Amino acid sequence: MILIGFTFAVIAAGMFLSFGLVSEYFAEFFADVDPRTSIEGVSIFMVGIYMGLHVGAMAFFPAMIVIAIAELMRWRGMIANLLLGGLNALFVVGVMSSTIGGDQKLSENTLIILLATGFIAGFVYWVFAGRKAGAWMDKPAELAA
Repeated sequence: MILIGFTFAVIAAGMFLSFGLVSEYFAEFFADVDPRTSIEGVSIFMVGIYMGLHVGAMAFFPAMIVIAIAELMRWRGMIANLLLGGLNALFVVGVMSSTIGGDQKLSENTLIILLATGFIAGFVYWVFAGRKAGAWMDKPAELAA
């Protein structure tokens, strides 16, 4: 369930990230387009899937560390998963921006979008797997008696 939850979380994060980062630029271009029936809507969906795969590749190891901590601590709350997802997103962005180098700094709006992306990923992960964090460590009822 952990990998399924992670997979759906990065797809949701990619969809939100692609919408959040490019919707401003596509707003004028796609003003009169119905996204349900056009090739442009399909292309935006495919960009979201690609971005989800890219986000998943960058965030895989930090996310697995965060997931392992949440599993071992049995943090099953939605708020805990939201916060851990947001912190994971900020960590990945911090590591990526420090490894790229240069004088570029992310704008405040971009950081907010990335933080919200982590929150969405944390929520989707919680829906699929986080609600039962650490349940595999619970003793069966017949052994406890």
